[in-house]
Amino acid sequence: MWKTIKEEFVFQKLGSDEFIDEEEMEHIKAWALEDLCCKWRAWKNELKSKYFDEDKTPAEMVQDVNDSRVEKNQFLVIAAHWLTDKAKDQSAKNRENQSKSDQPHCAGTKSFPRLIQTMTEEANGNQPSRADIYIRSRTRKDGNIVNEKAAEVVDRIKQIRIETPDDSLASWDKDVYSKANGPEKKGRVRCSGAKSSLSNKSGPSCSQSVQHNQEVEGLRTEVHGLKNAVSLLLGAFQRHFPDESEEIMNAVQRVVNGEAPDVTSAPEISPIKNNRSSESTHQPSQHQGNYNCHTVLPYLDCSD
Repeated sequence: MWKTIKEEFVFQKLGSDEFIDEEEMEHIKAWALEDLCCKWRAWKNELKSKYFDEDKTPAEMVQDVNDSRVEKNQFLVIAAHWLTDKAKDQSAKNRENQSKSDQPHCAGTKSFPRLIQTMTEEANGNQPSRADIYIRSRTRKDGNIVNEKAAEVVDRIKQIRIETPDDSLASWDKDVYSKANGPEKKGRVRCSGAKSSLSNKSGPSCSQSVQHNQEVEGLRTEVHGLKNAVSLLLGAFQRHFPDESEEIMNAVQRVVNGEAPDVTSAPEISPIKNNRSSESTHQPSQHQGNYNCHTVLPYLDCSD
């Protein structure tokens, strides 16, 4: 299956001509195969809920199948499997395990990736947080929460949001849902759809990659804020020192723009000692090109 995927698709980084390296490809492979398994399992569950009848033979059940996506010869095989004692025992065990959940969801047969997709479309492309997904998946059609335990978690989510309303940049282990419902168990991330869990020997899991990406986005936001602050300081510097070397200004501007500095053409700036007395008028020195941080910064007023 993975061989077919690699033949049909080209893997490149978004907004770049750079191809995905082998390490990243392994994470994509693990996620893709697990996602296919989840979708295949969900598809079989959908067919079973629609067409399976324990009192009918496979030949009788297949007569009711009217979905053009279903190969009837294949349906006969899986229907015969559902009628075996082994399949019935497994189904009963699964129902029993589900009944033991203290916070069961009421999303029915709809998988969490599909639920997330639906909520994203409803929000005009904005992906829901885990807290939003939890509330949606634990709320019945009549508006009531599925049980008392889940209702307590929902109440905690609402209270935390009042205290810290914005968690859009928080990683999954520090978001509102994690604060309201406790830390994750090893190898899974709740309310986030299917996540692959590669062993530590083969690198970070997909859930760890999600966390890493969220942290990177947070750092990008922080860097953006710092660049704005530096631009503000640069503007103030230019207003207060209009005769300063244009070469220095251009070098600083290149740093703000994220360009690599040209060390071969960088101007030489040698710091000087601040030898002014305490009775100084606190006016800037008139020595061109010889300003250290103690000389310049006191005169940078960013308020205008």
